[in-house]
Amino acid sequence: MQTREKQLLIGLGIALAVWQIGGRLVGSITEPLSSRWSQIEQLEKSVATAEEAALDAARKKKQLRQWRDMALSPDQKRGGRIDATNAQRLYLEWLTELAQKTGLGSLRVLPGQRAPKGDIYIAIGATIEGDATYEQLCQFLVEFEAAPLLQRLGRVRIDSQGAAFSSRHKVYLDTEALVLLSLPPGSTLYASHSLQQELTIDATTIDVPPQAGFPTTAGFFIKANEETMEVTKIIGNRWTLRRGANETIASAHSSGTVLSRTTGMSPTQLQTATRKLIDANLFAKPVPLVEYQPSITDPGLLAVVRGAKLTHKLEVQNANPALGEPTFRLRGDSPSGLALSKETGLLEWT
Repeated sequence: MQTREKQLLIGLGIALAVWQIGGRLVGSITEPLSSRWSQIEQLEKSVATAEEAALDAARKKKQLRQWRDMALSPDQKRGGRIDATNAQRLYLEWLTELAQKTGLGSLRVLPGQRAPKGDIYIAIGATIEGDATYEQLCQFLVEFEAAPLLQRLGRVRIDSQGAAFSSRHKVYLDTEALVLLSLPPGSTLYASHSLQQELTIDATTIDVPPQAGFPTTAGFFIKANEETMEVTKIIGNRWTLRRGANETIASAHSSGTVLSRTTGMSPTQLQTATRKLIDANLFAKPVPLVEYQPSITDPGLLAVVRGAKLTHKLEVQNANPALGEPTFRLRGDSPSGLALSKETGLLEWT
């Protein structure tokens, strides 16, 4: 074999050896790296899942705190068990006051069942029956929703008594509120506290013990006499207040004045929300696509006796029933002695 061929064979053998050894070497390096990358990906997924679970837990914890701040307190334990008889009585009284305030008439507020859920909560029900205009019902619904109570409407039934805006309708409402059994017993519907010393007109801080039952985070509203105040900061027992909130006027309050939680909406905000609900007309049936052209029915020939009063009731046809009963008026110069009833359309001429 020639020297050159020997050199080629030796070179080829060395190349094959390097290739085999290099492959094993690369594999010994890359396989652990691939395994590491796989482990890192799995860890990242685990961390993301854990973070999502932590965020979900935080959201639920915040929601539970909000529910606790709005839930009703249970009664004092009697006979080894916790009940909600007094809580339901207070809730019925509040519903009655709200219904009367918003104008519901022929009112009946009836207790519903008390449904316990283990040792977690008791759902207390109530039924409201009465009559109201559409505007009064909307005002009730807005203020019911704005109240800082853990409650809901289960049923709303309206028996229409007329198409006019001022018509009063039969109203039936089923409501439900929750009593959380983990809360300390209470004797009032809302958390309350009696001032231990005078609150001057320019004071912006107050000390309230945590056992009073108010929320532990700022952002809620309290009422003293006719003044509403916003609690903007809480550090320990010290509250920072924004005085004269919700269109009220700051004033001095003597020792013994009761502070109680109240809605965070001003009268103007409540009126605006009520108007939006009225304009939405949630309970109206869809209006048919009909073009109404109201006109007075032709009375035909009328017999008139000289010297006697002419009496005739005008009848209207093709009027939109959704607008209620039509009204009447005379246009231009009318003859002497001619009178027309705006409500009934009765025409009289003497």
